[in-house]
Order: sequence, then structure tokens, then C-alpha cells
Amino acid sequence: MNKVPAIWPSAKSQLGGEVMSTDQEASEAAREVFYTALQEEAPDAVEDLRQACMTARQSPDTSYLEFVTPESLPMIEQIRPTVTDWAQRFHIHAPWMIDEAIWAFIGAEKNSPGEPGPLEFGVILGPRPEEETHLIEGGTVEVTYIWPVGLVSRTATREYALAEFERKLDASLDRIEAEVRMKGVQALDLRKIERHMRWLVHRVVYLESPERIAKRAGELRTPRAIREALKSAGTLIGLPLPPLSVGRPRKPRARVVKLSGPGTG
Repeated sequence: MNKVPAIWPSAKSQLGGEVMSTDQEASEAAREVFYTALQEEAPDAVEDLRQACMTARQSPDTSYLEFVTPESLPMIEQIRPTVTDWAQRFHIHAPWMIDEAIWAFIGAEKNSPGEPGPLEFGVILGPRPEEETHLIEGGTVEVTYIWPVGLVSRTATREYALAEFERKLDASLDRIEAEVRMKGVQALDLRKIERHMRWLVHRVVYLESPERIAKRAGELRTPRAIREALKSAGTLIGLPLPPLSVGRPRKPRARVVKLSGPGTG
């Protein structure tokens, strides 16, 4: 019986902890993570897109690409039907996916005319309301202490000062977090999202069931937990989960990744 390759975050990942984001910022950040997962977990699908676009390209002249901007993507009809067909075949048919896949191919064309190299996906940022600014909040934490040098040791005084600083710092951070949450901001756990996006790639591209993904993810994760994570991940980036009955699952490219720890979520 063949061992099921593990799905686990890349060892090169720098993601970790929570950040505070608006709904739009959270969705865009998660899409960036999804693209990394797509390239690492489903390289055959990405290469399929590159080859299909090269075949569909009708003219070797790439000079017009110097003037292409994300806003003009609807005008690039030469490869749009090909990208749309690709997105449907791999069950990732979403408007943002199609536009950003086209842009990835255009970027590859710019970098290497005539023979585009590997595709590098990127998020086309949506418009921001004028009143919306990036969430940067600040505060000052001051600690005053007295060191009666003849009565209390330096070690004890230092411990007191650090404890008081931590207490005031936590109170200040709690206040800032409460204020930004009042503005419609959510906590975004990037490490957990990275793990969930890798599961999502296997669910939508290869039509793997939550039960099979649970085997890849580790024995501490149940199919029910995987199912909830997939639903949340799909909602976050606006990618519907296809029915598992839409077609025969594709065989994912084998990846040998050593499970370094069970993790959570």
C-alpha cells in the first residue's frame, strides 16, 4: 500500500501568527497564499495553463504588452477563452482567477517574449474606499518604578518592572484591537490559512474528498474538521467548492514532505 504524501506548509514559509485585516484585505491576502499553494501542490495545472496560452496566442508580436495594464484585461480576448476553459477544467472558475491568470501569462510574456517561463500569479488589488486607510494604530506604554537600592535587589526590581510593562502593554494592545474591530476588522491567522489553502487546492483541482485530505494532513485532523476548513477557505477567497461527482479525480503530483508536527486547525 502506497503511503499518502503529506500536505504541509512549505519549509520556506515565513507566515505565522495573526494580523488584523479588513474583509477585502483578508480575501486578497488569502488569494496570494492560494496561488503559492496552487503552484506548489498542483504544478501540472499551472504548466497546463502556460502551454494552453502559448498555443492560443495568435501573434508572436509582444510589443503591445508594454502598454497593457490590469484595467485593460477585458480587452485581451486572444487568450481569455483558453484561460476560462482551463479554469473550468480545474474547477477554479472564478472571475478573479481568470483575470489574474491572464495577467500571470502576460507577465511571463513580458519577461521572456516568445517562450514564457514559469507563471507567477499575483493579486490585482481592488479599489479602496477613500476613507479607508491601512490599519496602523499606535500607543505609548510607560512604566514608572522605584528601586530602593538598600531594601530590594536589582533582580526583584527588574522582575517587577517587566511584569508591570507586560500588564500595561497587554491592556494597550487590547484597547487597539477593540478599536479596530469596531471598524469591521478581523484577525487573520496566516499560518492556518496557508495550511487550509493547500487543502483547498487538493479539494478543487484534484477533487479529493475530506477523508483523503485528512489522511494527508495527519491523524489528528478529522474529515469533519477538514470539511469546515475547506468551506471557510473557499468562502474567504470566493471560490465555490465543486461537487465531488463532477469528474474523476486527477492524480496529484507526488510530493515527499516530512510531517514536522501536528499543528492545529
